[in-house]
Amino acid sequence: MVEMKKILSILLFFILPALPTFAAASADVALADAETVWRAVAEVEKSMVPQEFETAFGKPVEMQNMGANVYRNLDWHIPLASADVSLDLHVGFNYGRKAEWSMSIDFDDDADTGRRYFVALCRGFERITGHVSRVVRIEPMRADTSVTAHYPLPSGLLLAVSSSDDDSFGTIFMTSVALGAERVFTLRILGDDVPMYERPLEKSNVVRRLRKGYKIVSLETRTSADPKYLWHKVRDGDGEPGWVYGKDATPVGIFDLDHAFDKMN
Repeated sequence: MVEMKKILSILLFFILPALPTFAAASADVALADAETVWRAVAEVEKSMVPQEFETAFGKPVEMQNMGANVYRNLDWHIPLASADVSLDLHVGFNYGRKAEWSMSIDFDDDADTGRRYFVALCRGFERITGHVSRVVRIEPMRADTSVTAHYPLPSGLLLAVSSSDDDSFGTIFMTSVALGAERVFTLRILGDDVPMYERPLEKSNVVRRLRKGYKIVSLETRTSADPKYLWHKVRDGDGEPGWVYGKDATPVGIFDLDHAFDKMN
């Protein structure tokens, strides 16, 4: 029996290091890496000039720039605890002050790992914020799969966390967005020749008509005279704005985290 235990110990010593890093750490990523990201976002939100970012994250990698006093693109690579990938922070500075920022985690051609990591990371954000986000998929889209969850930041903005893959290239992308972005989702048109109105009123002008099964993004909702139906502010594939009445469309592409990558209904 003792000899058998020794043999098993030797086998485990050689086998376990060969297992995928994320598989071994998936139970911990929910909090460990989510806290790393959250701390990084907090530093990004309060920092404005390159010197403040260097104090927080160290020396950056400088990308293509239009000139030191015009627009600078600086990148930082932040280690993560649970995967052989880094959290890549990109910040654009316009005349020496922060203009925009984003974070990404690239899984190269391992899109499946990227999807599992997205779910685990969002579980961590749930524990940090106490907020359970719905997961929204937007169509039309270029990526094969693209889902987004949102979590409230202390600044009053939202952290948008997206997982997308195109041709099996998996990426998680994060940035801050304004309140209201979490209410964007896809609608499917239910009937033929459905009117898209100029205003949220059935007596207003019809700007175009939509075919059955057409998918269009709801950017905003308003109540109507009938409490069962909402008005949806939309923009069609040609960029034409308008409104669709709720009785003529149904929401699709809205999931909980457990079903984030299910097929569109």
